[in-house]
Amino acid sequence: MDSSDIPGLHRCCGEWEPGNRKDDAMRPARRVSSNGRAAENPGARRTHRMRRIAQLLRRVLRVPYRGMKIAAERRSTSSAMGAIRARRSVRDYSPRPVSEEHLREILEAARLAPHGGPVKWKLGVIRDQKVKDELAECVVQNDLIRQVPVIIACCTECTPLEEMKDVVHGKLRLRHGEEVYQWLRSVPARLRDSIYQDQNAIIAGENLVIAARSLGLGTCWIGAISIDKVGRVLRLPENWLCLYLIMVGHPLGWPVEKRKRPLDEIVFYDRFS
Repeated sequence: MDSSDIPGLHRCCGEWEPGNRKDDAMRPARRVSSNGRAAENPGARRTHRMRRIAQLLRRVLRVPYRGMKIAAERRSTSSAMGAIRARRSVRDYSPRPVSEEHLREILEAARLAPHGGPVKWKLGVIRDQKVKDELAECVVQNDLIRQVPVIIACCTECTPLEEMKDVVHGKLRLRHGEEVYQWLRSVPARLRDSIYQDQNAIIAGENLVIAARSLGLGTCWIGAISIDKVGRVLRLPENWLCLYLIMVGHPLGWPVEKRKRPLDEIVFYDRFS
Protein backbone atom coordinates (compact mmCIF):
# COMPACT_ATOMS: atom_id res chain seq x y z
CA MET A 1 0.00 0.00 0.00
CA ASP A 2 1.40 3.46 -0.94
CA SER A 3 0.22 6.93 -0.01
CA SER A 4 -2.08 7.09 -3.04
CA ASP A 5 -4.10 4.16 -1.65
CA ILE A 6 -5.18 6.08 1.46
CA PRO A 7 -7.51 8.97 0.61
CA GLY A 8 -6.33 12.24 2.07
CA LEU A 9 -2.95 10.97 3.28
CA HIS A 10 -1.08 13.35 0.97
CA ARG A 11 -2.85 16.25 2.63
CA CYS A 12 -1.04 15.74 5.91
CA CYS A 13 2.13 16.80 4.11
CA GLY A 14 0.69 20.17 3.13
CA GLU A 15 -0.93 19.41 -0.23
CA TRP A 16 -4.51 20.51 0.27
CA GLU A 17 -7.46 19.82 -1.93
CA PRO A 18 -9.33 23.08 -2.64
CA GLY A 19 -12.92 23.58 -1.56
CA ASN A 20 -12.81 21.28 1.47
CA ARG A 21 -13.99 23.34 4.43
CA LYS A 22 -12.88 20.78 6.98
CA ASP A 23 -9.40 20.77 5.51
CA ASP A 24 -9.34 24.55 5.34
CA ALA A 25 -10.24 24.75 9.02
CA MET A 26 -7.32 22.48 9.88
CA ARG A 27 -4.66 24.38 7.91
CA PRO A 28 -1.46 24.95 9.87
CA ALA A 29 -1.15 28.37 11.47
CA ARG A 30 0.71 30.99 9.43
CA ARG A 31 2.70 33.95 10.63
CA VAL A 32 2.66 37.33 8.90
CA SER A 33 6.07 38.83 8.15
CA SER A 34 6.98 42.52 8.21
CA ASN A 35 6.36 42.83 4.48
CA GLY A 36 2.79 41.52 4.85
CA ARG A 37 3.46 38.06 3.41
CA ALA A 38 2.32 34.94 5.22
CA ALA A 39 5.13 32.85 6.69
CA GLU A 40 4.86 29.20 7.75
CA ASN A 41 5.07 28.36 11.46
CA PRO A 42 7.24 25.17 11.55
CA GLY A 43 6.12 24.13 15.04
CA ALA A 44 2.42 24.46 14.25
CA ARG A 45 2.93 22.61 10.99
CA ARG A 46 4.55 19.63 12.76
CA THR A 47 1.76 19.54 15.34
CA HIS A 48 -0.84 19.62 12.61
CA ARG A 49 0.84 16.79 10.69
CA MET A 50 0.95 14.58 13.77
CA ARG A 51 -2.73 15.25 14.44
CA ARG A 52 -3.65 14.35 10.87
CA ILE A 53 -1.59 11.15 10.98
CA ALA A 54 -3.32 10.11 14.22
CA GLN A 55 -6.74 10.75 12.68
CA LEU A 56 -5.89 8.73 9.58
CA LEU A 57 -4.54 5.84 11.65
CA ARG A 58 -7.73 5.75 13.71
CA ARG A 59 -9.74 5.71 10.49
CA VAL A 60 -7.70 2.88 8.95
CA LEU A 61 -7.37 0.75 12.09
CA ARG A 62 -10.86 1.61 13.32
CA VAL A 63 -9.58 1.58 16.91
CA PRO A 64 -9.41 4.77 18.98
CA TYR A 65 -5.77 5.04 20.02
CA ARG A 66 -6.69 6.44 23.42
CA GLY A 67 -9.27 3.69 23.92
CA MET A 68 -6.97 0.70 23.41
CA LYS A 69 -6.42 0.15 27.14
CA ILE A 70 -10.13 0.50 27.89
CA ALA A 71 -10.98 -1.97 25.12
CA ALA A 72 -8.49 -4.47 26.54
CA GLU A 73 -10.02 -4.14 30.00
CA ARG A 74 -13.49 -4.72 28.58
CA ARG A 75 -12.30 -7.85 26.77
CA SER A 76 -10.73 -9.16 29.98
CA THR A 77 -13.94 -8.51 31.94
CA SER A 78 -15.94 -10.33 29.29
CA SER A 79 -13.51 -13.26 29.49
CA ALA A 80 -13.93 -13.40 33.29
CA MET A 81 -17.71 -13.60 32.96
CA GLY A 82 -17.30 -16.35 30.39
CA ALA A 83 -15.14 -18.35 32.81
CA ILE A 84 -17.68 -17.85 35.60
CA ARG A 85 -20.52 -19.10 33.43
CA ALA A 86 -18.49 -22.06 32.15
CA ARG A 87 -17.19 -23.21 35.55
CA ARG A 88 -18.23 -26.72 36.60
CA SER A 89 -17.35 -29.04 39.48
CA VAL A 90 -15.17 -31.63 37.76
CA ARG A 91 -14.80 -35.09 39.29
CA ASP A 92 -13.03 -37.02 36.51
CA TYR A 93 -9.49 -35.95 35.66
CA SER A 94 -6.84 -36.90 33.17
CA PRO A 95 -3.47 -38.03 34.60
CA ARG A 96 -1.87 -35.23 32.57
CA PRO A 97 0.04 -32.98 35.00
CA VAL A 98 -0.77 -29.31 35.50
CA SER A 99 2.04 -27.13 34.14
CA GLU A 100 4.05 -24.94 36.49
CA GLU A 101 3.01 -21.89 34.48
CA HIS A 102 -0.70 -22.59 34.92
CA LEU A 103 -0.25 -23.51 38.56
CA ARG A 104 1.51 -20.26 39.35
CA GLU A 105 -1.10 -18.29 37.45
CA ILE A 106 -4.03 -19.65 39.45
CA LEU A 107 -2.11 -19.18 42.70
CA GLU A 108 -1.45 -15.59 41.67
CA ALA A 109 -5.18 -15.11 41.10
CA ALA A 110 -5.79 -16.25 44.68
CA ARG A 111 -3.10 -13.91 45.99
CA LEU A 112 -4.83 -10.94 44.34
CA ALA A 113 -8.17 -11.64 46.04
CA PRO A 114 -9.67 -8.82 48.13
CA HIS A 115 -9.29 -9.14 51.89
CA GLY A 116 -10.00 -7.20 55.05
CA GLY A 117 -7.10 -6.76 57.44
CA PRO A 118 -3.82 -8.71 57.33
CA VAL A 119 -3.61 -11.88 55.25
CA LYS A 120 -3.70 -14.87 57.61
CA TRP A 121 -4.19 -17.67 55.12
CA LYS A 122 -1.86 -19.86 53.08
CA LEU A 123 -2.33 -22.21 50.15
CA GLY A 124 -0.75 -25.64 50.23
CA VAL A 125 0.03 -27.34 46.89
CA ILE A 126 -0.17 -31.14 47.19
CA ARG A 127 1.18 -33.31 44.36
CA ASP A 128 2.87 -36.14 46.24
CA GLN A 129 0.83 -39.33 45.90
CA LYS A 130 1.56 -40.45 49.46
CA VAL A 131 0.14 -37.22 50.86
CA LYS A 132 -2.90 -37.54 48.58
CA ASP A 133 -3.55 -41.05 49.87
CA GLU A 134 -3.39 -39.81 53.46
CA LEU A 135 -5.73 -36.92 52.67
CA ALA A 136 -8.15 -39.38 51.06
CA GLU A 137 -8.77 -40.85 54.52
CA CYS A 138 -9.82 -37.42 55.80
CA VAL A 139 -12.54 -36.56 53.28
CA VAL A 140 -15.86 -37.98 52.13
CA GLN A 141 -14.98 -38.15 48.41
CA ASN A 142 -11.75 -40.09 48.95
CA ASP A 143 -11.52 -41.78 45.54
CA LEU A 144 -11.48 -38.39 43.82
CA ILE A 145 -8.62 -37.11 45.94
CA ARG A 146 -6.37 -40.02 45.01
CA GLN A 147 -6.55 -39.58 41.23
CA VAL A 148 -6.44 -35.79 40.82
CA PRO A 149 -3.09 -34.27 39.70
CA VAL A 150 -3.05 -31.33 42.15
CA ILE A 151 -4.81 -30.56 45.43
CA ILE A 152 -4.87 -27.04 46.86
CA ALA A 153 -5.31 -26.87 50.64
CA CYS A 154 -6.52 -23.50 51.89
CA CYS A 155 -5.38 -22.98 55.45
CA THR A 156 -5.91 -20.12 57.89
CA GLU A 157 -4.35 -19.04 61.14
CA CYS A 158 -6.41 -19.28 64.33
CA THR A 159 -6.34 -16.50 66.90
CA PRO A 160 -7.17 -17.26 70.55
CA LEU A 161 -10.04 -15.11 71.73
CA GLU A 162 -8.03 -13.64 74.59
CA GLU A 163 -5.36 -12.46 72.13
CA MET A 164 -7.75 -10.74 69.76
CA LYS A 165 -7.64 -6.98 69.48
CA ASP A 166 -10.42 -4.76 70.76
CA VAL A 167 -11.76 -4.26 67.23
CA VAL A 168 -12.28 -8.03 66.92
CA HIS A 169 -14.17 -8.15 70.21
CA GLY A 170 -16.33 -5.35 68.86
CA LYS A 171 -17.04 -7.38 65.73
CA LEU A 172 -18.05 -10.40 67.78
CA ARG A 173 -20.41 -8.31 69.89
CA LEU A 174 -21.90 -6.72 66.79
CA ARG A 175 -22.30 -9.98 64.89
CA HIS A 176 -23.52 -12.32 67.65
CA GLY A 177 -24.85 -10.06 70.40
CA GLU A 178 -23.65 -9.48 73.96
CA GLU A 179 -25.02 -12.75 75.39
CA VAL A 180 -23.29 -14.96 72.83
CA TYR A 181 -20.11 -12.90 73.09
CA GLN A 182 -19.91 -13.40 76.86
CA TRP A 183 -20.51 -17.14 76.40
CA LEU A 184 -17.70 -17.32 73.85
CA ARG A 185 -15.35 -15.67 76.31
CA SER A 186 -16.20 -18.30 78.93
CA VAL A 187 -15.38 -21.28 76.68
CA PRO A 188 -11.94 -22.70 77.61
CA ALA A 189 -11.24 -23.92 74.08
CA ARG A 190 -9.32 -21.69 71.67
CA LEU A 191 -11.69 -19.72 69.43
CA ARG A 192 -10.88 -17.93 66.21
CA ASP A 193 -12.03 -14.81 64.46
CA SER A 194 -14.10 -16.48 61.74
CA ILE A 195 -15.68 -13.24 60.54
CA TYR A 196 -12.72 -12.21 58.42
CA GLN A 197 -10.24 -15.07 58.39
CA ASP A 198 -12.58 -17.65 56.86
CA GLN A 199 -14.13 -15.06 54.57
CA ASN A 200 -10.79 -13.94 53.13
CA ALA A 201 -9.67 -17.50 52.48
CA ILE A 202 -12.94 -18.37 50.72
CA ILE A 203 -12.68 -15.34 48.42
CA ALA A 204 -9.15 -16.42 47.48
CA GLY A 205 -10.43 -19.89 46.61
CA GLU A 206 -13.13 -18.45 44.35
CA ASN A 207 -10.51 -16.43 42.47
CA LEU A 208 -8.48 -19.59 42.03
CA VAL A 209 -11.27 -21.73 40.54
CA ILE A 210 -12.34 -18.99 38.10
CA ALA A 211 -8.76 -18.47 36.94
CA ALA A 212 -8.37 -22.24 36.52
CA ARG A 213 -11.45 -22.42 34.29
CA SER A 214 -10.14 -19.59 32.12
CA LEU A 215 -7.03 -21.73 31.50
CA GLY A 216 -9.05 -24.83 30.61
CA LEU A 217 -8.47 -26.52 33.97
CA GLY A 218 -11.19 -28.20 35.98
CA THR A 219 -11.67 -27.81 39.73
CA CYS A 220 -13.82 -29.23 42.50
CA TRP A 221 -14.27 -27.63 45.89
CA ILE A 222 -14.26 -30.09 48.82
CA GLY A 223 -15.50 -28.81 52.16
CA ALA A 224 -16.54 -32.13 53.75
CA ILE A 225 -13.21 -32.76 55.45
CA SER A 226 -11.98 -33.67 58.92
CA ILE A 227 -10.21 -30.49 59.94
CA ASP A 228 -8.14 -32.14 62.67
CA LYS A 229 -7.02 -35.08 60.50
CA VAL A 230 -6.14 -32.88 57.52
CA GLY A 231 -4.13 -30.62 59.83
CA ARG A 232 -2.12 -33.61 61.05
CA VAL A 233 -1.49 -34.90 57.52
CA LEU A 234 -0.27 -31.47 56.36
CA ARG A 235 1.67 -30.96 59.62
CA LEU A 236 0.06 -27.60 60.24
CA PRO A 237 1.10 -25.62 63.32
CA GLU A 238 -1.22 -25.85 66.31
CA ASN A 239 -2.78 -22.45 65.60
CA TRP A 240 -3.53 -23.24 61.92
CA LEU A 241 -6.33 -25.24 60.31
CA CYS A 242 -7.40 -26.28 56.81
CA LEU A 243 -10.76 -24.85 55.75
CA TYR A 244 -11.23 -26.70 52.45
CA LEU A 245 -9.49 -28.52 49.61
CA ILE A 246 -9.68 -27.75 45.88
CA MET A 247 -8.91 -30.41 43.27
CA VAL A 248 -7.25 -29.08 40.11
CA GLY A 249 -6.51 -30.88 36.85
CA HIS A 250 -7.31 -31.41 33.19
CA PRO A 251 -10.89 -32.75 32.94
CA LEU A 252 -11.72 -35.89 30.99
CA GLY A 253 -14.93 -34.08 30.07
CA TRP A 254 -16.97 -31.09 31.18
CA PRO A 255 -20.14 -31.86 33.15
CA VAL A 256 -23.42 -30.55 31.78
CA GLU A 257 -24.63 -27.26 33.17
CA LYS A 258 -26.79 -27.59 36.26
CA ARG A 259 -29.89 -25.49 36.49
CA LYS A 260 -29.35 -22.43 38.65
CA ARG A 261 -32.08 -20.54 40.42
CA PRO A 262 -33.37 -17.51 38.48
CA LEU A 263 -31.91 -14.16 39.46
CA ASP A 264 -35.25 -12.88 40.74
CA GLU A 265 -35.34 -15.69 43.32
CA ILE A 266 -32.01 -14.84 44.94
CA VAL A 267 -31.98 -11.03 44.85
CA PHE A 268 -33.89 -8.46 46.86
CA TYR A 269 -33.57 -4.69 46.74
CA ASP A 270 -33.31 -2.40 49.76
CA ARG A 271 -35.41 -4.57 52.13
CA PHE A 272 -36.14 -8.31 52.30
CA SER A 273 -39.89 -7.75 52.64
